[in-house]
Amino acid sequence: MHRYIWCLCLTYTLYQKNFLFPFPLRERRRTLRAAQILTRILSLRNALPIVRALSSLMLSVMLLMMGNSLFTTLIALRADIEGYPNEMIGLMTSAYFFGFAIGTLRTGPIINRVGHIRSFAAFAAITSATMLSFLLILEPWAWVVLRIIMGASIAGCFIVNESWLNNRATNQSRGVLLSVYMMLGYLASATGQQSLQIGNPGGVNVFLFAGILLILAIVPVALTRATHPDPVAKPQLDLRRLFSISPTALSGCMLGGAIMSSMWGLGPVYARESGFDIDQIATFMSIAVVGGLLLQLPVGRLSDRFDRRTVLLGISV
Repeated sequence: MHRYIWCLCLTYTLYQKNFLFPFPLRERRRTLRAAQILTRILSLRNALPIVRALSSLMLSVMLLMMGNSLFTTLIALRADIEGYPNEMIGLMTSAYFFGFAIGTLRTGPIINRVGHIRSFAAFAAITSATMLSFLLILEPWAWVVLRIIMGASIAGCFIVNESWLNNRATNQSRGVLLSVYMMLGYLASATGQQSLQIGNPGGVNVFLFAGILLILAIVPVALTRATHPDPVAKPQLDLRRLFSISPTALSGCMLGGAIMSSMWGLGPVYARESGFDIDQIATFMSIAVVGGLLLQLPVGRLSDRFDRRTVLLGISV
């Protein structure tokens, strides 16, 4: 069986190199399809043991993204209820992503000093405490500062998760493992949006529920038996070099980030001012998340078949 699998994989490689032209086209296509299916099965088999070993980390990721997704919509609605202008609400959103960028660059040394588990527990605790602090301080500029702190701590949590996953993945299982990670993240984010319906954004119940989710995210990681990954490499950010390598990719990331941050920050406010009730706002935001989930696979396949710049232009239009 293993010989047959390796023969098919070799045949697929030769097909990619255009070395199978002497064979009939129909036979080449059948062999190619069989090789592709078996390659995917082997990748899935390689990834499943790692997913099981890191199941506690995956559960923490889901709780983290569920709480963060819920709070992102909640804070925009609460700011609108408090009468803050849209410009201030947009500034709060920008502050969050500014803090996220800071956390991305500064988290590595902390992880290397105290380890992944302690770092995740610290970052999640800071995030939860910051989240509950919004109930104590009803001042817009204080909320801007709190959003910076929250963005930095959330970035720390994500870096712990993703560096841990990337360290445990192999070249054969990395794609499947990251796909599972992204799918769980999207599903948790959509569930978090629906959790907005449990209470009134003008009260405290939804804030408390989001804080509870962040605290519970610590438990699976704190109790995991998985071994510590290797130290995290210190990131070197060189935007000029990135732009010289792939100007389209960098521009797309910048524009995509601007669009998504506007959606997360002002989408709930737009829905509320359009007359949507809480259930409808939750559904409106969930649809945006589910749309991103459903388009992952088709867009990925299109980008593998066609020029990625053309695919990016088509999606943008």
